[in-house]
Amino acid sequence: MASASDIWMTPEHTFNTAVELIGEHQFLPELSTFHLALALHTAAPRIEAAYSWYSSNVGESRYGTKHCSAWVEWQGQGYCGSEGLGRAIEDGVSDM
Repeated sequence: MASASDIWMTPEHTFNTAVELIGEHQFLPELSTFHLALALHTAAPRIEAAYSWYSSNVGESRYGTKHCSAWVEWQGQGYCGSEGLGRAIEDGVSDM
């Protein structure tokens, strides 16, 4: 049996939540517009273009963080861990 936390991670739950929010806040005049856009995959080219641009211009290889599971860019430098980032922040604050 799926746990409550597993339900929050499913694509179905994400979709249902998005549809509910769009309807509640009236972000679109018709929900059918949202369903049509999903069916036609209209966002796919834009998502692909954004990913391609990010990979080319901002990607992990630019900041030397290719092997990090998570990283932060701060003042043009990439940091894999909190220790290095913390030192860089302290150094930046002390330079002020």
